[in-house]
Amino acid sequence: MESSKKNRSLAICIILIVAMIMMILTITANASERSEITVLAEEVYQNVEKTTPAGTPMQLEDGYYNVVKAGDFMQMMTGGSDSTRKYRLMSNFRVSGSLWNNQADYTFAGLLDGNGHTIVFAPQDTESTNTTAKRGGLFGSLSGTIQNLTFKFEGMLVVLNKEAKYGALAGDFSGTVQNCNIVVGGSITVAAGVREIDGASIYGGGLVGYSSNGKFVNCDIGVSGGVSVKSYHNPSDPKSEENENKNVSLYCGGIAGYCANGELLKDCNVTVSSTLLAVDSWQKSWYQIFEGQTKDSTIYPTGGIVGAVQSLSLSGNTITLKASVSSVGSKNASKYGSIAGGIVGLFKDNANVTLQSNIINIESGKLIPKSQREDSTCYRGGIVAKIAGGLNGSFNQNVVNFAVDADYYKNESNLDTTDVTDYRGLFVGSGQSTFASWNQGNNWLMGISEKTY
Repeated sequence: MESSKKNRSLAICIILIVAMIMMILTITANASERSEITVLAEEVYQNVEKTTPAGTPMQLEDGYYNVVKAGDFMQMMTGGSDSTRKYRLMSNFRVSGSLWNNQADYTFAGLLDGNGHTIVFAPQDTESTNTTAKRGGLFGSLSGTIQNLTFKFEGMLVVLNKEAKYGALAGDFSGTVQNCNIVVGGSITVAAGVREIDGASIYGGGLVGYSSNGKFVNCDIGVSGGVSVKSYHNPSDPKSEENENKNVSLYCGGIAGYCANGELLKDCNVTVSSTLLAVDSWQKSWYQIFEGQTKDSTIYPTGGIVGAVQSLSLSGNTITLKASVSSVGSKNASKYGSIAGGIVGLFKDNANVTLQSNIINIESGKLIPKSQREDSTCYRGGIVAKIAGGLNGSFNQNVVNFAVDADYYKNESNLDTTDVTDYRGLFVGSGQSTFASWNQGNNWLMGISEKTY
């Protein structure tokens, strides 16, 4: 009898010990899992960084790979170049840390269904820990389709590369983004010592750097962060004395730095209230202003929607502009480079541009082309600052509302000289006769006053 009691007591002790061990293991596992999760505004996010390992093969359901954990997300990023793959988010994700694009050139060619979830892209670059990859954003290249997603850009993306293409979403864009909510609140700086290459180009946009047949369809888009595209001179570069009289193009836009072709925006609601800046011969804290003369073919156009265009279509959109749009050159910059436009900075020669059935509200902000060069020429216009040559397409059935207090045409062309030639106009700065032929005349203009001229 005594032996039986002892056995029962021993069994109870063993059970209690096992239960305590299981409890400890559960608490430890939960703590580990919580370290991979962030709670923001009562929403739970899976944390992703460049070092996050790809997980085990994802579950395939109805032809979709379900993206549940951080490891699944990294599998999607590293395997996204397969155009036959379809992914579906089952969680919210937050991508953070520095040098995201230095890890890999993330190419996405498949289908991503956000399934009502959110991706927050929050890079943490600085001037001393900057990205050096040639193209990037969340994706280096986006040629696939993204739908039903909320995308938020936060933090800071800093890029130093002499031939860079960058935006919050992608560097190169030839895909489709549809039925999405997009919020760009962080800052993007694309800078380069481009004097090393004659004919180099740098592209920076709020969403994408360079668009070729890419399009946003039925999206709500808000861009309130800053986008800067800059060139600088490195005095420690042994080739610095050889880099005079070089030709470089800097493209900066609220949505895209440059649009080669395609219907960039269709049936979207777009608000751009950011600070957009392209500057040639920028003086950084540890670099000096370029002392050699830039070629006069150098340009640095900035636009509220796109910096420069070869072919573009905008149709059925409501576009509200509250941005400060600046294009700035130093005393040694190009004579003709300062170009700042409300919608587009520059229509390239023989551009094909169609603006059809849009509502365009210019509510506030400024167009500021500036130059320290005494004989420079600056361009600004509410729709486009400069038309370089022939123009095809049409400007038809748009409603254009210029707010009475819009400060787009304030005379701020010169920094410290009065010999600047300033082309400015309500719709176009330079190329008035070409614009008149392009304009079909079936547009409604509201809120225009003498103050806007």
